[in-house]
Amino acid sequence: MARALLLYALAGALAGLLAAGLAYGLRELEAFWLGRVLGFLPPGPSGEGGLGQAFVELSPWAGVLVFPLLYAAASLLGSNRGLSRLILAFREGERVHLAPQLRYGLGSLAELPAGSPLGREGPMAVLGDWLGRRLGLALDPAEAAAMGHAGLAAGFAAAFHAPLAGALFATEIFYKSLKLEAARLTPALVGAFAGFAVYGGLFGYGPLIRLAPGTLGQEELWAAAFLTLLVALFANLWGELIRLSFHQGQRLSFWQRHLLLGLALGASAALAPEVLGAGYGWLELGALPLLSTEALALLFLLRYLLAALFLGFGGYGAPLTPTLVLGGLLGLVFARVLPWPLDPTALALAGAVAWLSGSARTPLAAVALATELAGYQVLPIALVAAGLGYALVRVPLFTEQAE
Repeated sequence: MARALLLYALAGALAGLLAAGLAYGLRELEAFWLGRVLGFLPPGPSGEGGLGQAFVELSPWAGVLVFPLLYAAASLLGSNRGLSRLILAFREGERVHLAPQLRYGLGSLAELPAGSPLGREGPMAVLGDWLGRRLGLALDPAEAAAMGHAGLAAGFAAAFHAPLAGALFATEIFYKSLKLEAARLTPALVGAFAGFAVYGGLFGYGPLIRLAPGTLGQEELWAAAFLTLLVALFANLWGELIRLSFHQGQRLSFWQRHLLLGLALGASAALAPEVLGAGYGWLELGALPLLSTEALALLFLLRYLLAALFLGFGGYGAPLTPTLVLGGLLGLVFARVLPWPLDPTALALAGAVAWLSGSARTPLAAVALATELAGYQVLPIALVAAGLGYALVRVPLFTEQAE
């Protein structure tokens, strides 16, 4: 057992180091594509120093010229189903092929820093799984799979600054039902904590985003429950929009879809540059009275449509980050329009948890993520939001998940 724990820790630590290298590359490439080429560097998560970034003069139509060519070139790598491919291989009992996962990681490294609304947790987790399995090639298949789970959890933990949530994501994401891959929980926990220990040493151990509400009462709890009904409405419609985009996109070749993604992103950025990037920074700033309600609502709508197009057309990256950002923005707008004052960060967390829990079918990981971001004072709201979101959101993001 001691030998196994050491192997899991080794896989997790190396996956955390790989995630750190990927995060550094994404940051430097984003500074080039958005900061230098486009002239607008959006705020990133404060947990990695993002809110301190400077805004520079915008060249509004540079993205219309550059992004389509960049996205079309990235499509030549040819594999864009990172997490979906892992889930499908698990369900069918098939061997995970390493080459497509590596191409997915490289495609994400090309597109994510160029304004994509999708999440970095996809390549971090997938490449962590790849590294763990690679280290276990000399072992028996069961041990190699366990090391892959350790690397997978480490990637999730690094992406969200949340080791417990990372371990739960790595064991919960394979099922639509309330089920964990319990046999892989130990390697996932060891790998997640080892991976975040390495990653946090380079990027900090604090929460990825700072949404820490104050004292919460029954008003916030009831508001969170009503907000979840609104989240379910938008999340189900979003899932249908993704499916519609997917079916429409099948008429085009892969490179044509990515060319259109770059064109849509460049045109959107010319009109509203706030749509660029993952959106964590705008979620944090939206909790402050710096942005108007109208601006938050417009940002939510544009990101809602753009993320659905990216997921339907097969952009590189993961769909978990968009669920968090969209749910959080919807919660902030909801808090603004209520006739009585409530803590906006509490509703932002409730919206994020509800959307993530329902769309990804990961309620336990969503609750754990909320508590790791904001502390256990949000546990009652997180439980209500995750439970209702899981029950009411009926269009899952991962159709490959086992029943």
